[in-house]
Amino acid sequence: MTSHLLRRYENAKVECCDRISIVPRGQTLSQLVFHRLDDESYMFERLPQLMHRLQVFLGGRAAEEVIYGRDTSRASVSYLADASWLARKIITIWNLENPMVIHGEPPPWRKKVRFVGPRLDFEGSLYDDYDLIEPPINFNLDDQVAQRTEKLICDMYGRTVSLLKRHHAALLKAVKVLLNQKEISGEAIDYILNNYPPQTRLSLLLEEENPGTLPFFKKEIENELDYALLTTSEGRNP
Repeated sequence: MTSHLLRRYENAKVECCDRISIVPRGQTLSQLVFHRLDDESYMFERLPQLMHRLQVFLGGRAAEEVIYGRDTSRASVSYLADASWLARKIITIWNLENPMVIHGEPPPWRKKVRFVGPRLDFEGSLYDDYDLIEPPINFNLDDQVAQRTEKLICDMYGRTVSLLKRHHAALLKAVKVLLNQKEISGEAIDYILNNYPPQTRLSLLLEEENPGTLPFFKKEIENELDYALLTTSEGRNP
């Protein structure tokens, strides 16, 4: 949901969600599939886009905190690892923060791709160090980088929690639909955001007869499809 909110309210150039599934497949208990951006979006990413991407990585843990408080789980640890390295890479290898840090280093871990499809790690380039592996120019630099990395992650995490808190009802609705139907599409997430705007009271959701369903979503999709087919037909037969 974080990526959809960032695209909607901050015009973020990040991947939107195609679908989320909690149906076990082999050793994979869940799948999160994103739409791929165009090639140029991956080749020329700027700092604002990378900051939004960092928020997407932090979105899972932030969503847990919004719903459960600080009693969070380890379910989002994989994305937290990505977030940690992305923040450090922004500061060191890419030198996109001020002041600049002349410091190259290899990634602290490698991740195996477990699902073939659109990926969230910049098409695999998140863990590319460009062979920029050099020792720091002074003994204090590693400590400074660690402190700045931690501050960057904490700042972006706080922004993500605040964003999701404003859409607490929509977030909870999406979770209930996912648990009930075992799968939710990106279109359904957008539908939920349209029908549960910022600051919607949770009581309205909890008072619903079946909060884990989207009774009018399928009908709306069918109407949009009918309209699209009608428009296409009229365009071919002026």
